This record gives sequence, C-alpha cells and structure tokens, in this order.
Amino acid sequence: MMYYLRLIIFFAAITGIDSQLYDAAAVDGAGRWKKMLHITIPGMLPTLITLLIISIGAILNNGFEQYYVFVNPMIQEKNGSIRLLCLPDRDVEQ
Repeated sequence: MMYYLRLIIFFAAITGIDSQLYDAAAVDGAGRWKKMLHITIPGMLPTLITLLIISIGAILNNGFEQYYVFVNPMIQEKNGSIRLLCLPDRDVEQ
C-alpha cells in the first residue's frame, strides 16, 4: 500500500476520535503525552492493527511470483534450462 494512502487513513482515524475526550482530559489536567497515550493511541489501535496486517501481507507476498515461476512444474517441463538454474550442482567436488 502506498505511503500517502496510509497517511490519509491515519488522518481519518485521528479525526474519528471524539474531540470531547480531549476536552475532558484537558479539564482533568492531562498533558499532551497523557492525551496521546490514553486517547489517541487506543482510538487508532484498530486502524494500526489493520494496516500492520496489510503490511505484513505485502512483505510476505514480495517476490513470490518469481519463486513461483521457477518452481512451477509446468514451466520446468517445457524449459529444462530453468531446472538447471534452480537445482544446485551436486556433482562438483570441492
């Protein structure tokens, strides 16, 4: 997922947090860090978890197509040179 799209999702998550919570925290004497720790982060937690799962999926999917092409048996039957590239040479003595 592109970075600017993640930023838009983050801003939407922050604006989705009720401003009355920040006002109530200010009346109770909470500072900037306390507001962030007790209001902003818990309010954004579902969004953060969703984007984390999407990012992990993108990391795991990265480069899978190349691996799939090299180990696909239908392609290896038609072209023997790919099989030579994939399998290590075991006959070479060291």
